[in-house]
Amino acid sequence: MPARTREAPPAVRAAEQSALAALQRAYELGATVIDIGSTGSSRRLAARFLADLPRRRVVVSATVAATGADRAAEPWSPALLRRRLRSVLRDLAIDHLDLMALRCADIAAAGPLRIATELNALRGQGLFDALALDLSGPPSCLPWRTGPTSSSDPSAVRAAIEALEPAVLVADLSALTAPAPTGLDPFALAANHGLAVLVTDPLAHDLLLGPGARTPRPARATDATETAPLGSTREQVKAIDGHLLAIGTRFGSTTADLTRAFLRMLLHRHCRTVVLCELAEHRMEEYFGGLGAAFTSDDADFLGRWGERLRRRLVALDPAPQPTEEEDCR
Repeated sequence: MPARTREAPPAVRAAEQSALAALQRAYELGATVIDIGSTGSSRRLAARFLADLPRRRVVVSATVAATGADRAAEPWSPALLRRRLRSVLRDLAIDHLDLMALRCADIAAAGPLRIATELNALRGQGLFDALALDLSGPPSCLPWRTGPTSSSDPSAVRAAIEALEPAVLVADLSALTAPAPTGLDPFALAANHGLAVLVTDPLAHDLLLGPGARTPRPARATDATETAPLGSTREQVKAIDGHLLAIGTRFGSTTADLTRAFLRMLLHRHCRTVVLCELAEHRMEEYFGGLGAAFTSDDADFLGRWGERLRRRLVALDPAPQPTEEEDCR
């Protein structure tokens, strides 16, 4: 007797259809990089999108975990990396990744020289074209408390770059991101080593777009009666909204104006920067509109000073203790 397949609930199907439409619209507007999430649903969605597209029209990127969630119980091994890469390719129904990202923490745990040998073999088999070094932390980290590489050892990052020769650095970066430790700024590393930068979470989970554009999320335990994005508190959200008034006087106050300002700020930092945005069908025009307009160094400096002032205020309002080296966001 044939097995019955369970159909997804209507709400799930509607969400997937909306995300697929967003992907298609982004492609029509000129997007050339698609970054694949780690969930099965995101891979199925990407597979549907790629099935109707000439393969060479887009760069397909995905992060492949080189160790298990518990590195002690499931340490790095060549077989594990191969199995996970082939699983991604199978789910996407493609024969190779254009860009395979490995997390810096995984590489440090396994040893970059050991991983380099296996990567050369996988590349030789045509399973991926270029490597990215992923410096980003988990999405629960508050960007003003934890920089993009704050828990990385500078010598470990440099060793990974030298041993693995990545083409791209991946990092969570926005106007709210705390400065990286000396020697670990992703843009400076990219410039020094001739790499590109793939920026994730450029709008800080929409905190930078004002109250009308945010998706409510559970509040911090200290503010349990409220909802606020990214685990921030009510007072922190109010501080962000107050500071956004200064942005409006220079760049405009609509969601589209704020989007353009903060995306252009990041694109201005390095000539080989790609910015990844959330899949939101109603925002695609905002993501792409006006990115070619003039943006000066004075504009970038203005936003840099603005972000520094706001980060200081947000840190002062944060009730949680700062993470230690042993208890970090990573």
